[in-house]
Amino acid sequence: MVPQWDFLDLLARAAAEEPCFTLRMRTEVRGLLTEDGRITGVRFLDEHGTPRELAADLTVACDGRDSVVRQAAGLRQQLFDVPMDVWQVRVDAPPSSQLLPHSRLRSSGGTPMRRGGPHADTLKDGRVFARFGGGQAAVTMDRGTYYQTSYLIEKGRDAELRAHEIQWLRDRLGALFDWDDEVTAAIGSWDDVKLLEVTFGRLRHWYRQGLLCIGDAAHTMSPVGGVGVNLALQDAVAAARILAAPLRRGTVGTAELARVQKRRQLPVKVVQRSQQAEHTMIRDALAGTLDGDRLPVPMRLLRRVPPLRTVTGYLGGIGVRPERAPAFARVKPGARSRGG
Repeated sequence: MVPQWDFLDLLARAAAEEPCFTLRMRTEVRGLLTEDGRITGVRFLDEHGTPRELAADLTVACDGRDSVVRQAAGLRQQLFDVPMDVWQVRVDAPPSSQLLPHSRLRSSGGTPMRRGGPHADTLKDGRVFARFGGGQAAVTMDRGTYYQTSYLIEKGRDAELRAHEIQWLRDRLGALFDWDDEVTAAIGSWDDVKLLEVTFGRLRHWYRQGLLCIGDAAHTMSPVGGVGVNLALQDAVAAARILAAPLRRGTVGTAELARVQKRRQLPVKVVQRSQQAEHTMIRDALAGTLDGDRLPVPMRLLRRVPPLRTVTGYLGGIGVRPERAPAFARVKPGARSRGG
């Protein structure tokens, strides 16, 4: 639920305390170095656009769903069908008198966002709201001063739908979330609406000699449920625990890399199977055959049996195979890392 850039900044500050850590900003990987079939580092453009090379005992590809490293290594994902792409847009939070009403919207936890309550109390906890009906589906996350909003469209229809005036989208979001024209006017033009072309799949092998793919580079997740970042972090923790000792010995081979994949493959498959089931519901929603009065059985159960929300929240936030930071990576609060 944490905004991505805030979280990345937190990681960068913590990593900066390690004596062997270097962060290169405004740097773009363009290809791989190889020697006798082994990946030995990367080619990149530095912050001045100058081509450079960086040698490495192990290259970890964590560059997302459109991974340049994965492509350069010749690794190809098995892709699964998806029914949607996503428009992402920021909408300024309305004043308290215009809060999302009880009758129109419920959070993922089933708690209504009530009209007229204290604005700070309503917006402070990062709740997520979903709304669908009439061939539309959207999710918005409460970020305090704005709503981080995802509007789902049928796969491949971005260019066609952008032929509308921007007011068309404003009206549709306003109808879904009961936002008035003053609120939706924050969407100034189509330039404010970013397209996420959804892909969904996983690699058969996450590694080559000298290279390991993790996160979306290894298993591109659907945005459904927002669990991709959780899985990526768990991949990273598992990789750190399994590979730290071999890296220190200088003996990282494919057997060690395969152990990382073996450890993480089950939770990835479980989540992707769940997402495929949710895609069926999304397909029906975008086709106009599903609305809030005809919810699937699992969603009706979640509404009627509150403890089930705790179970689904745990599975989404923690997962079926949690990862714990190894002892050597833990730093006592207030103490600086000694490296290792």
